[in-house]
Amino acid sequence: MLTEGSNNYIMSLLTMYGKGVRPVFFDKDNIILDKAAFMTNSGKQTKISVRNGFEGKLKWKSLDESVAAVDENGVVTAIKRGETTVVASCGEKSAKCIVTVDYDAQNPIIPHTWGLYIADGEPHVYDGVMYVYGSHDEPGGVAEDGTEGWCSYDYHVIYSEDMKNWVDAGVSFTFEQVPVEYRGEGAIRLWAPDVFRHPKTGKFYLLACSNWGRWFVSESDSPIGPFLNPRQITKGGVVENIGDPSALVDEETGRIFVANPGSDFYVCEIDADDVTKMLPETYRSVKPYMTKDYHPFEGPSFRKRGEYYYYIYIQDIKPTPDMHPTRMAYLMAKDPLGPYKYGGLIISTYDFNNATNVHGSIEEFNGEWYVFYHTNVPDMAMSRTMFVDKITFNDDGTINEAERTTSGFKGAFVKGERIYAGGAVDYIKGRDDKHYVSRCERRADGRVTKINDVPYVYFDEAGQYIGYKYVNYTGVDAISISALSDGDATLKVMLAPDSEPIAKIRLNSTNGEYNVFTAEICGITESRAPLYFALEDGFTASQVQMEWIDLI
Repeated sequence: MLTEGSNNYIMSLLTMYGKGVRPVFFDKDNIILDKAAFMTNSGKQTKISVRNGFEGKLKWKSLDESVAAVDENGVVTAIKRGETTVVASCGEKSAKCIVTVDYDAQNPIIPHTWGLYIADGEPHVYDGVMYVYGSHDEPGGVAEDGTEGWCSYDYHVIYSEDMKNWVDAGVSFTFEQVPVEYRGEGAIRLWAPDVFRHPKTGKFYLLACSNWGRWFVSESDSPIGPFLNPRQITKGGVVENIGDPSALVDEETGRIFVANPGSDFYVCEIDADDVTKMLPETYRSVKPYMTKDYHPFEGPSFRKRGEYYYYIYIQDIKPTPDMHPTRMAYLMAKDPLGPYKYGGLIISTYDFNNATNVHGSIEEFNGEWYVFYHTNVPDMAMSRTMFVDKITFNDDGTINEAERTTSGFKGAFVKGERIYAGGAVDYIKGRDDKHYVSRCERRADGRVTKINDVPYVYFDEAGQYIGYKYVNYTGVDAISISALSDGDATLKVMLAPDSEPIAKIRLNSTNGEYNVFTAEICGITESRAPLYFALEDGFTASQVQMEWIDLI
C-alpha cells in the first residue's frame, strides 16, 4: 500500500496543488489509520499502520481482547468469532478501527455493524487484489449538515485479497478537495466514480463527478489513494458536464477509453499523455444500439473479456416519473468504438425488498467472473449496500443473467457457517415486503446516529416466508437460529416456499431477549438448495424476530 516514498510524493502534491485545502487523510493534527475496518480469521495477525506523523507515538487498545488483541506496534491478533474496536491514541487524540473476526462471506459483503454503505461499485483487480470503487451513502441518506440524498461528500475504497475478507481503507477523496469552480452550482456530494491504472506511468487515476454532473480526474500512486490534484476533463477544450464515468485501459494497445451517459450514452478515448483531455474525433454514441424496450438511465461501465468489449449500463423498468432503474444490461462489440449490439440482462433487482436502483459492473478474479451491484437497505431508504454474485459466459461472448444470492462469491454456505438474516433474497411480498429491520437509532429528523448489532427479519402472519440462497447441505445435521419471540410459534424450515418441511423450530417467549433455538433436519436429497423459513399457523406471538442462522 503506502510507502515512505509515496508519502513524500503525496506531500509534494499537497504543496503544489493543495490550494489551502488539506485532505483529511493527511491532517497532521489527527491520527489517520490505513484501515477503518477489516475482516480477519482466528489466529491471523494483521498490522494497522498510521498514514501521517504519529508513528511510534501511539498507544493501542482493543475494546474486547477476547475477540482480538493488539500489541504496542498496532499488530492485531484475531482470537475468536466476534467484533471489537481497536483504538490508537496519543494524548487526547485517537482513531478507531473495527475488527471483525470469522465473518462468513456472504451478501451483503460488508457487515452491517461497520455502518459503511458503498453503492455504484466499480471492481478492478490490481496485482491480485480486488478493489471496489464506489459512491458512499450516508446512513439513512442524511448527511452531517442535515441534507438528504444519495451518496455523500467522500469516497471509501474497499479491497480484498480473497473476496472473503474485506478491508475498508477509509477515505480516499473528499468533496472539499474539489475547487469551487469545478463543483457545479448547488453541488454538495460526490456521485459514482471509477479508477484506472495508467499503462505507462503506473499511477492510479480517479474519475469522479459531483451531484451536478461536473466531471474531474485526480491521481495517486496507490490504488487506495489518497487521490489528489483534481482537474476538470474537457472534450475539444469544452468542459464536460456529465456523470457516472467509467474507464477501460486496453492492455494490448495502451489506449484509454471512457464510458459515460452524457446526453446520449457514449464511448470516447482520452489522451494518454494528458488524461484531462478527451479526443473528440473518437466520440461515439452507443444509444442507437440499446434496446427500445427499456429506457437507458445511468451507470455505464466499460469492460473487456477475450475479443469482446462490453458497455454495461442501467435500464429503467418503467418510464418517468415512476422510475425503477433496476436492470443492469450490456452491449458488446469487437472494437471499443463500436459498432455494438445489444447483449441482454446481467442482473435485475426490481423485485428485491424496497429496491430503488442498481448500479455496478463485472470483473474477473482467479479465473471466475463476478457482478458487483448494490441493493437498498430496505428500511434505511437512501442507504445502499454492496452485493457480489458469480456470472458465466456463453461461447459467443454473451452473458447469462445472474441470480441474486445470499451466499454470493462462494456459491453456497457450508456446515459450520453463519447466515445473517438480513441477507434474505426472497420475500413473500417481493419488493413491497416490510419484514426486514436494520437495527439503528434515529433522531427526530431521521438522521441515523447508531448502527446496532445485525439486522433482523420478522414474522407476523401465517404462511409468511423468507428465503436464502444457497446452502450445501452435505454434513448439515441441524439448524440453529437466534430469535426473539413474545409468545409461542413454530417456524417451518424448507427448501422452497411450498415444499415439505425439513425441520420445525418451535419457539416460546424469550422475555425480550434473543435466544438460540435448534432443530434437526431430515429428508434432504439435494446437496445444494435454498433455505426458507415460514411461520406456521397456530402461533400466539405477535412477532417473531430472527437475526442469524447457524448450520450445524
